[in-house]
Amino acid sequence: MDKAVRNFKHKILGGRFVGFGVVIVVIAMRVLMFLNGEISQNEFSDSGFVWKFLVPFFSEPKISFGASTLSIFIIAAVISHLNHRFTIIRGRTILPFAIPLFLFSLHSYFLVMTPDFVAVFFLLLALFPLLNSYHQTEHQLFAFQSAVLIGIAGVFQIYALLLLPLWWWGERMMRGFKFKSFVASLIGVGLVYWLVFALFVFWGRVEEFMVPFDFITRVSITQFSEFSVTQWIFSGMLFALLFTFIIMVNRKSSRDKVLTQIVLGFLSFVLICTILLQFFYWKNTLFWLTFTLTLFSFLIAYYYSLVESKWQVYSFYFIFSVFILIYCVNYFSFMPTFL
Repeated sequence: MDKAVRNFKHKILGGRFVGFGVVIVVIAMRVLMFLNGEISQNEFSDSGFVWKFLVPFFSEPKISFGASTLSIFIIAAVISHLNHRFTIIRGRTILPFAIPLFLFSLHSYFLVMTPDFVAVFFLLLALFPLLNSYHQTEHQLFAFQSAVLIGIAGVFQIYALLLLPLWWWGERMMRGFKFKSFVASLIGVGLVYWLVFALFVFWGRVEEFMVPFDFITRVSITQFSEFSVTQWIFSGMLFALLFTFIIMVNRKSSRDKVLTQIVLGFLSFVLICTILLQFFYWKNTLFWLTFTLTLFSFLIAYYYSLVESKWQVYSFYFIFSVFILIYCVNYFSFMPTFL
């Protein structure tokens, strides 16, 4: 084994105090970004059912910052637990926990508490029953559980409901999508929104129930001519990294166990779909970007947790340098904001 690879695995992936160091660095990055200037609240319209009732609790910038920081740590912990629960990545690694923390600390947009974080949390939880359904007989039970969690995510961010058909495809990849599973998933989502509807009836606000669903029909296709130079640079870098990692990860996973291949194939499929959906709703929400970065972080973690050559190690340091560059650009405001 090359010395660079051996040191990387020993000091970065399995280092004793690396996790503690990551936490300190990420908190420092976020605090410095927060103190650097005034952080504006999310300018997008509320496209959920409950966020308008929770917004007053996060009106104070410090509370919003604290909540968003706690949210990304919870998201990172869920991703790490998902990996350990299903042993998607072989061997000891800190990256499933560390990478999402860094990605969500590069831009001031993620310093503000938004319903996107809550929706992403429930969508990640929806992956657990999906993966549990592999080689099981009661597929409809797992489909129901996933649908309920996706439905709850939609209560906070209605766009999350568009992911339900992608989960059906995921169930098909898990060899468990049958008519009973389809019906069970519809019942699961229906149950959530029946309860929400009942609450709106109780409050005497029935006419407000359909308002969030209207956001799904408000397609706003990206006008590339309106992109600034920095947005072109950011978009180009993001897409280049995304598709490069999708290709490299699926090549590397071809030698892994079947469940890992299915999981990474499904995540790659969802990633491509969320990128397209972000283009369709660019002016309405950045929820899809948030979910894209969440899934993308796991692809990065998988690829670099299984390093085999010194060039792979060097590319990790290069990617990390790109992250630092993006952070510095946003911190020192060398250019207009990316988002």
